[in-house]
Formats: sequence, C-alpha cells, structure tokens
Amino acid sequence: MKLKSVVLSLSIISALTLIPCNFSNAGTTSNGYDSSLKLVGIDYETYQNMPQNKQTMYKDVKVSNVTSTTKYYKCTEKNNTVNALYGTTDTKDNFNETTMKEISKDQFNFETTANLDSSFIRSLSEDTDSTSTSWVEMTTKLGSINSKEYILSNDVTYIKSNGFLQPINTHIIGLGTNANFSVIANSEYLKRTYTLYSQELGIYKPDQTDYDWNANEKSTSGYAYTFNIVETEISNKAFMALRIKPNVSNTTVVDGFGHYSKYSTSVSPSLSFSSGGASLSISPTKKLSTAPNTHAQLHR
Repeated sequence: MKLKSVVLSLSIISALTLIPCNFSNAGTTSNGYDSSLKLVGIDYETYQNMPQNKQTMYKDVKVSNVTSTTKYYKCTEKNNTVNALYGTTDTKDNFNETTMKEISKDQFNFETTANLDSSFIRSLSEDTDSTSTSWVEMTTKLGSINSKEYILSNDVTYIKSNGFLQPINTHIIGLGTNANFSVIANSEYLKRTYTLYSQELGIYKPDQTDYDWNANEKSTSGYAYTFNIVETEISNKAFMALRIKPNVSNTTVVDGFGHYSKYSTSVSPSLSFSSGGASLSISPTKKLSTAPNTHAQLHR
C-alpha cells in the first residue's frame, strides 16, 4: 500500500486591522505582567516562563494602538520521483516544484478547521504519490509602547494533513522593521506549540510547548529563528515577538514585516536581512518555499 507524502500548501489573503484598546479591564500583576500584552499575543504563561533578563524586557509594559495583518497561504509541492517508502524508486531530492496560490479565509477554514482529515485534504489538493499539500496562516502585529518604542509579533500556524513517515523539515520565522528603527537586543523570543503523535502508545499528545530565547539571525533591522518539525508533529504554531525603537528623531512611520519560509527537508540555512528589514534572504534556495511578507504599519 502506498503512502502519500504530505508537505506544504499555501494561500494568501491580507487584512489590515487596527485593534481598539480599552484598558478599563486591563491590569498589571504583582510580577509585572500587564494584560495589554495580550493585544500583541504575549500571554501570561509565556511571561512566567521567560528567563529573568528576558522578562525584564516586558515587565510593566503597556501596549496600545495595535495594528494587525493576516495572510493565508496554500502551497502544493510536486516531485518527479518519490522515496521508496511511498512505493516508488527514488531516494533523495524529491521535491522540485512549488505552486502557491491565494485563497480566501473562508476557503482556508473550509479546507482545514472544518474538514481536517487526510482523505478529504487529499481530494481537495488532488494529491498523488508525487504531490503534497499543507496550509499556513500568518498574523503580524505592531503595538505602541507610549509612542516611543514598539512591540512586533509574528504568529504562524502550520497545518498539514495527518500522515506519517514524513521527512523532517526546517521552518523559518522572522520579523523586520524599516531603516529608521532598530531591534532592541535581547527582546526576542520564540514559542512553539504542537500536537505530538506517540507511535509507541498510538495516541496524540496536544499542547506540547517549546521556547527559544535566542534568535538564529540577528541584525539591526530584523531577527529570525529556524526550527525543525519532525514527522510525528502536527498542528504546529510558532509565535515570535521582539521590541523595536527609532534610531532617528524625526521618523513618523513605523513598519513591521513578518517573514515565513519552509524547506521540504532538514537544512541549516544561511539568513540575512536587508537594511530595511522588508526582505529576508535565505540560502540555499533548493526545496525552499517562501510566503510573501506581511506588513503592519503605524503612524507616530
């Protein structure tokens, strides 16, 4: 019996939203966590788990005037030959072609949340023994801290249809800003949550959480993380946040750029941000799929 490979599918739709902030119910806990941090996605559990030097970056911080951009991605990867595990003869260098297309939020939800089972997804994507599909949702938020400094966050959900014996693949998540702003050193962190399948027990173990307090790529205009998703992980979510501040006195526009890319194999990539933070260069490019950036903007 042949097993189909299931890797990545991306669809794109963008929405820019200004989130109204009402602090009548907001408050700061005894350890310095302010509930307004939730507006940019920073939860109390993460704050509690931060090392002391990282927690200091978000202690007693009040966030307002949050803007948010969300995109949805669907990408189909096709290969000419497939590993013998899937019933064909090739051993390496499987994936050769990636096709991205934009779909609506409703279509994204229809294909994933409401109908997430492997047979349904394969019928939608017209999977064959040489095609694989998965979905990504990315939300980038930008919030003000007293109009002097800002918090940027990037929230990525990666969904693939249930299937095992999949290759380990490398993912990249990043945040950048324009040339008039700089990332504040040591303010970055990454939180990953996922469901883990136990092959020994034959059960799913939800709500697994990993933290990374040190970005793989650091520049004045952007930071980025790389991480691997193994074959028994499904419903992966990655959340990244950092702080930025102006490096000139007369700037009036604040930009935040969200980045996401994925390899169809395990890679140790080289990363480099452009001076403006809008572009993240990644090499090697073979077997790499890159989503168009999200863009969140505020005026000072």
